[in-house]
Amino acid sequence: MSKHALVTIAVASLFLGGLPSLPARARQCPGQCQGEPACILRAVTCLLEQGQAHRAVAYLKGLDRQVRGRPFWAPLLARAYLADGNPFWAERVLLERLRRQPGDCRARAWLAWVRAGQGDIELARQALAGSACPQTGAEHTRWLLLEAYLKAAAGEPGVAELLGQAAGQKQIFSADYRLLSSLRRSSQPGWLEPVSLRIMSAAGYSSNARAGSPTDAAEQGPRSLLGRL
Repeated sequence: MSKHALVTIAVASLFLGGLPSLPARARQCPGQCQGEPACILRAVTCLLEQGQAHRAVAYLKGLDRQVRGRPFWAPLLARAYLADGNPFWAERVLLERLRRQPGDCRARAWLAWVRAGQGDIELARQALAGSACPQTGAEHTRWLLLEAYLKAAAGEPGVAELLGQAAGQKQIFSADYRLLSSLRRSSQPGWLEPVSLRIMSAAGYSSNARAGSPTDAAEQGPRSLLGRL
């Protein structure tokens, strides 16, 4: 795989909600969340930050059946499985979710990332194709970014064109600004972030690396692309 492809794979971890460095001291993670997605996300993130991926998996699997059927659960469990070094079960839980809900675009995006992370570029593309996704403007932008990432990982041409299309969309998930910007820098070394993007970042539009990403259990919805990138 080319150096360029490796760079884009590293960048993709940001889109997936890459975890920060472990804290100097372990902190107490949230306990009973009463099925609240944002609380569950905080609890799982806390466990993963402390290197307790196995506990995060057990915590998610032990939740009430009704909670396990909600859209955020499968991608979050897949994230925990990956952190626990188990991509097989990460893929399996996403496939089961898509068997029940083939129109779950967040789970489908996660499946593409899991497969791409294993070097299965064509299988990743299959995850994105032949479905009802993308359904919204922001999801369409995400699909363009996913396609650009897969082309870059495969060392194929056409990355810049897809990124240009993504930059021209009217809506984008907050975290995808970071992926778009990083992919543009890796594919066009002389490119600099426009002032509009820096202003949006400073205003908090992309301050949370997980906001709007496939791992965000409390996805807040898309932002408007205020300027062309």
